[in-house]
Amino acid sequence: MCSVAQWPWHEPEPVKYWTPRPSQVRLLVPAGHDAARPQPLEPTITSRMSPTAADAMIAPDLQVSDHISIDRALDVLRGSHSQYVLIRDDAGRCAGIITLDQLTAHAPKPWYAENTRVRDIAHDRGPFAHPGMLASEAAAAMRERSLTILPVVDEDGFAVGILTTARLQALLGTPPEDTDRP
Repeated sequence: MCSVAQWPWHEPEPVKYWTPRPSQVRLLVPAGHDAARPQPLEPTITSRMSPTAADAMIAPDLQVSDHISIDRALDVLRGSHSQYVLIRDDAGRCAGIITLDQLTAHAPKPWYAENTRVRDIAHDRGPFAHPGMLASEAAAAMRERSLTILPVVDEDGFAVGILTTARLQALLGTPPEDTDRP
């Protein structure tokens, strides 16, 4: 058996980088273009006549399993300083969204919060927005259902983003509503 002092330690070899000389660098230029004269870029559409939900959504950073208990979900939300969390099912698809206010309603009953799963309490379960949905339709659906946040899912049901009323109002140029809804 070798002791630590006898162990044959090897220093890692330094990483060698290859840096090309200027004579070795060639620009890849399409046929018919002069490399000395810059060519204009192809025109791109930067504004749409009708913005979609994909234009207003933000990344779904925080997700929990629907098997998680209420008190653990509260710990996740409080630790992340977030107001909502996406809920996903066993297959990873979006199963809904729940807010901090909805979870704190169950916090005063510790026995209930420890033993009850997030899937067993009331939360928004859909229908959800899709990336190609018009932003005005998503805003109307959120107003109709009294929501301030709405998941955006792909065609397979996996969460790709979150819509908030503030983002939709900024995109659509509508004035904010005076509401006290979650």
